Amino acid sequence: MEDKVATTLYQIYFPGGVWTNAPLSYAGFAAELGLKGLSIAVIDSAAEEALLFNRINAYFGWQSMWIGDPGVYSNWLEGFPDADLGDHPLIDYALEDGYPAGYGWRDDAASASSALVEHVVSDQYVGDDGNDWVFSLEPGLDLDGRGGGDVLVGTPGAETINGGAGDDAIYGVDGADVLRDGEGADYVQGGLQATVQAAADGDNDRYWVGRVDYSKTTAGITIDGFIASSSQIGTDDLGQSDTVFTTGADDNIRWHGRAVVAGQGNDHVEGGFDGTVAAHLQGGVGDDTLVLHKLGGKAIGQFGEDVLWALAEGDSYAHELTGNNFSDEFHFDGFLNTARARQIVWDMDVSGDDEDLLFFHNMIEGPAPASVADAIGAGNLRIREIGGYTYLDFDQDGGGDLFDATITLKGVFGAALYDNIVFI
Repeated sequence: MEDKVATTLYQIYFPGGVWTNAPLSYAGFAAELGLKGLSIAVIDSAAEEALLFNRINAYFGWQSMWIGDPGVYSNWLEGFPDADLGDHPLIDYALEDGYPAGYGWRDDAASASSALVEHVVSDQYVGDDGNDWVFSLEPGLDLDGRGGGDVLVGTPGAETINGGAGDDAIYGVDGADVLRDGEGADYVQGGLQATVQAAADGDNDRYWVGRVDYSKTTAGITIDGFIASSSQIGTDDLGQSDTVFTTGADDNIRWHGRAVVAGQGNDHVEGGFDGTVAAHLQGGVGDDTLVLHKLGGKAIGQFGEDVLWALAEGDSYAHELTGNNFSDEFHFDGFLNTARARQIVWDMDVSGDDEDLLFFHNMIEGPAPASVADAIGAGNLRIREIGGYTYLDFDQDGGGDLFDATITLKGVFGAALYDNIVFI
């Protein structure tokens, strides 16, 4: 197996806060660390060293970092003034690149209280109960911080990163990563393809990652916007996450991201709110209610007798509703007044054990018609069957002089459809 390299960045604290200012070679530096019971291994190529520190620069927003001969010098943070080194939360000691071998510590940093030390491992990194700082250098390296408050940074490749116990910070970069925060008040950040398997630890975590997966938790959750809460998870901040996978219990979700995939339980899920994005709502095992708001999108039932809603809120976008092999209800609320807002039902059944119902709320002015025949007779509804589809067009004020294309059903049903339509 080809070795993959990760570097642990240990923040080393020095008793008394003072290092010798005498000339000290890299070997002397290593010896000093050894006296303090620290193990150190040196990055074995300039290319790996450059890659590591370029990554660190990008992460912390530093301008650049000079790279010396590996194994001889440490590195200087350009753009981070000497006097400010002690103010930085991670690093308050550095050796300046550019001195000949043997010149040693930079005078004005000699009283630093800590330094940054590199430690190299292969194939995977498994931490201990300390506070580890780990930056992966090659894709595919799995990281496990275990105990302590760790910082674990992946690559643009696909990796598994485990935070373990402690208050961790996990950065998955841009790959299709599996991120596990573990116990503690953790911060997890990743790309759209990354998934965080959320811990049910009640420690109020923050997830800024493509997919947040609560499917392993057993207590139902409530999500309002990007804030999730339950008796198991506490209160989590989901930042600008795209997709959430819900629990195995009854959940109540008002999601401002793009997609929700419901788990077991009878879930209530809403999405597509104004000012957000078009939603993709998918039910799970259970009798779910899926509600699409103004920005529309898709609502897909799964295993259960689901209730799917398409809400017309002014200048709404199109909604697409798909049921399943159970008896479902499709609800349309509000009169749609734009051509782009035609609604689609993809799997309408009008007979048998899986018979579906269409409910129309506030689609017609005045009292709701008692039947489809009454709606057609009053000029409020027109039904057309063309090329394998059924089209329901509405004239809101009746008279039949101005129909708007409103609902499309996949399939041709004839008069059998009449008994499956309810006006409210």
